[in-house]
Amino acid sequence: MSGDSVERGGVCAVLLCAGVGSRLRPWTDERPKCLVPVGDTTMLQLALDALAATPAVSRVVIVTGYLRAMVEQAAERSKLPVRFAHAEDYARTQNVVSLAAGLALRAPGEPWMKLDGDLIVDPAVLRALTEGAPGSRARVAVDTSVRCGEEEMKVLVDRGRITAF
Repeated sequence: MSGDSVERGGVCAVLLCAGVGSRLRPWTDERPKCLVPVGDTTMLQLALDALAATPAVSRVVIVTGYLRAMVEQAAERSKLPVRFAHAEDYARTQNVVSLAAGLALRAPGEPWMKLDGDLIVDPAVLRALTEGAPGSRARVAVDTSVRCGEEEMKVLVDRGRITAF
């Protein structure tokens, strides 16, 4: 279900799906990385299903870039209302620019969460992050069970507090 209505009282999920996914070539030669198959579905559909299974999330803003029409068409199956923001300079900018484009469609004061469109997340993690929302403090999901390589996002933690990304 797609729509432009702003749902009050819930969290707006900003899903970043703008990137080219050059490291995933040849799978991304003709599709955005969020539409790379995972079994019989895609990363985008898994994200949308996880968000729909999170009671606090009331709507989704998907930020598009590379092959945006394919993302927009695939998102038609969303169980949540979806709006789209397009990051014109997605190929030359970092994801913070895409995030700003998505946040521009958020209602003033509306709580939000950011997800990357090329990650698979357990709905239980999203529920844990949104417990107590709206009005709760910033939260970040960090997987401490794996050793990170060069490409993974990392955090520095000091006495239980994130001090740097």
